Amino acid sequence: MVAERCFNEIAKKKVGASGAALRPETVPDRIQRDAYELSKKYGKKVHEILVDQEILNNTKSLAQG
Repeated sequence: MVAERCFNEIAKKKVGASGAALRPETVPDRIQRDAYELSKKYGKKVHEILVDQEILNNTKSLAQG
């Protein structure tokens, strides 16, 4: 649920910043579509990182390098 909420917020910002001329009634559908695309593309990886602490710890140690 955390990841889905994050994808939704990212999609809101993306749609707001796009500058595309969207009718106000189409904005929620566009946000939902973009959030779904983010979820399809990154959902599995984000879920793995949120659930598997070993992956998270390995990533942190790589970043500290």
